[in-house]
Amino acid sequence: MKQVLGVLGGMGPRASLDFVKAIFDVAEVNDEVEYPHIILDSKPDIPSRTRAFLYGDTDPVPLLTERAVALKNAGATLIAVPCNSAHYFLPKVIEQCGVAFLDIIDVTCSRLHCLQWKSVSVLGGEVTIQAGLYKTRLATTQVEVVPNTPWINTCTRQIIDDVKRNQISNITISKFEQILNEIGNGNSDGVILACTELQALLDQYQPQIKFIDSTKELAIEAARQCGIYPEAKIR
Repeated sequence: MKQVLGVLGGMGPRASLDFVKAIFDVAEVNDEVEYPHIILDSKPDIPSRTRAFLYGDTDPVPLLTERAVALKNAGATLIAVPCNSAHYFLPKVIEQCGVAFLDIIDVTCSRLHCLQWKSVSVLGGEVTIQAGLYKTRLATTQVEVVPNTPWINTCTRQIIDDVKRNQISNITISKFEQILNEIGNGNSDGVILACTELQALLDQYQPQIKFIDSTKELAIEAARQCGIYPEAKIR
């Protein structure tokens, strides 16, 4: 039976659309009928994952759970959440839903292992960085997560907010370039773009440093599980 892919989105809305587009970008089909049934639930008023983590504001778990159950009831057999920060809260959601979830952290780390990098920088929001979502997952490996400077983390937040507001400017792109140049001059073999908002910048600026795009990795795994990405494809 073909998978029905549910996308628990809205965090932010543009990132959700970029994720769905990425699935089609990596898909290999002979006819449109081979594409999977995709149900996108883009609900941008899910409580801020960042504010819940940093300040104890409204817990996003109840609404995340509500929307995941709604996707399941609509027929989804597999759910993807194109938001790295949301994965901090997902264990509590998953245990209440009874449906399979893809894990953006896992699939991105799997790609990292394939590349055999010895060290990596992680660009993401406060939840991803301060909760150590990637650092914890990589703790049992030989990969060193190189800490960011406060300047990099501050500029990354500004870039994320620009994308969320749909206000990407030349200044936004310039900050992104400066961050990647600083990382490139450091001790990292490459960088993980660990916020799905950052994918929106890749149409306007192609990094010179080696990078892994978490949006693309989640899209590839979704496409693979939906049968439109060859198992044996070498990247």
